[in-house]
Amino acid sequence: MNQPVFTKRNPPKLDSFNLLIIMGGPIGVYGYNENPWLKEEKAFIKQAIEAGKTILRIYLGTQLLADILGARFYKKSHMEMGWFPIKASGNKNKLEFLKGLAGRDHCFSLARRNF
Repeated sequence: MNQPVFTKRNPPKLDSFNLLIIMGGPIGVYGYNENPWLKEEKAFIKQAIEAGKTILRIYLGTQLLADILGARFYKKSHMEMGWFPIKASGNKNKLEFLKGLAGRDHCFSLARRNF
């Protein structure tokens, strides 16, 4: 079983932050038995979406966000690994730390699941 680094049970109040960063991890988006906190995490992320918060998601964070928005995941027949082109979408100037990125760039990806 995965052990959380922080055990605080209550998420922050929605008006206490402007940017929500959802990081990655080795677990799957449907691993409720091993990680029962996922249901609470998804409920909080959904509230952040509804409140119009800016969300940066990485790996598992992308899976959680996509699942909340209705996507279904499946395990790939092979692992996807390597450098892939990425393109900024939406208003990239909204976040100060994204201003230095080109309109197109490359990112290293390691994925076992797809949606």
